[in-house]
Amino acid sequence: PLVLDHAQTVIGERGAIVRGGIVITADDVTVRDVTVHGGKHGIEVDGAESVELDRVVVEGAELDGISVRRGQVEIRDCAIRSLPEAFTQGIDISFGFDLAPSLVQGCTVTGGLEGIVTHFARVTVRGNRVSGTELRAITMTEMSMGSIEDNDVAGALGVGIFCGDYSHCEIADNAVADVRPDR
Repeated sequence: PLVLDHAQTVIGERGAIVRGGIVITADDVTVRDVTVHGGKHGIEVDGAESVELDRVVVEGAELDGISVRRGQVEIRDCAIRSLPEAFTQGIDISFGFDLAPSLVQGCTVTGGLEGIVTHFARVTVRGNRVSGTELRAITMTEMSMGSIEDNDVAGALGVGIFCGDYSHCEIADNAVADVRPDR
């Protein structure tokens, strides 16, 4: 993968593709206008804060489209397309409860097991489109805290929006349609 281990801004030229993923381990990193193909995680943020991901596209990651561990991010206007029938998550933000809140806004997440998921983190999930998931579309769990607002969920198998495991969630003005029971 492409490793970003110091503060920097990466702006892709039209059609820019990174194969094998991006790993961000430094604070104050911005990645904009880049498409990522493959990789264990399309974009992995590990222990970094003040990370901005704008207009990124992730396709065909093995596990998570965007994986954030012990980090703080603002993710805007992204597109995540998971492999069919894969045990993937579109966006996973975990274990950053003691950091500044993260934001996921204006993203389109298609396919995978879960679309957008948080574990022990403070996150606002706003204005996203999630479809074709096979377990849960949007999940806030494991003592997470935040809001899930103005999202569109369609064609999910299982659960549209889930708040559980002692999480505190403000859920408002979401549209959930065509959710099918997982028998």
